[in-house]
Amino acid sequence: LNDNPFMYFLHSYFVIPEDKQVCLTETSYGSDLFCSVFQQNNIIGCQFHPERSGKQGLKILKNFLAL
Repeated sequence: LNDNPFMYFLHSYFVIPEDKQVCLTETSYGSDLFCSVFQQNNIIGCQFHPERSGKQGLKILKNFLAL
């Protein structure tokens, strides 16, 4: 992905992992910094909508399929 990818977020809810080690990416929005992708064991969750995030989101979905 590029250095500053655009991702589509629909709402203001976000996960706060108990174990910060599972957070793969953080996103800033205004003064908030939150976990936007997490992985625990074989589960990966995205807070944003990759299918609605243009070329960057399609690249993420292709990367998921390649795992």
